[in-house]
Amino acid sequence: MGDATCGDDFCADTPTAHTYNYVCNPSIASCTDPNVFEMVQNYMDYTNDTCMNIYTNDQKTRIRTVMDNSPRRLELKASTADQPIALFPNDAEIKYDGGCSLGILNCGAGVLRLLITNRGTSNLTSAVVSYSINGGAAQTYSWSVI
Repeated sequence: MGDATCGDDFCADTPTAHTYNYVCNPSIASCTDPNVFEMVQNYMDYTNDTCMNIYTNDQKTRIRTVMDNSPRRLELKASTADQPIALFPNDAEIKYDGGCSLGILNCGAGVLRLLITNRGTSNLTSAVVSYSINGGAAQTYSWSVI
């Protein structure tokens, strides 16, 4: 997390945080100044994926130091994992989009919003999504292009 409960993560350019920022709520005031908000966009603060988009300069320096000096990380620079993968005709991605945090907060009767993205080479015209909330009965939702 950016900083332990109003503590220090040894990165001078991250504002202190009350706790992990599981939700994208930029209006949470920081520990030291109510006019400075917690850095909810930070990858290293356990924020939801839809909100993450930055590392601070100090965090970048720490990452580079580990990548350059850790024997187990040195081999990553020669990895071929960044090579293009095979594309398939039918390949849809489903992603939770904001609202309450899954597994952290009780969503109650709130609306669950999911995004369907076509990652395949064929046009995506329909999909059937099966899901379960908190171990409840499985439900299905049929989606199609209108």
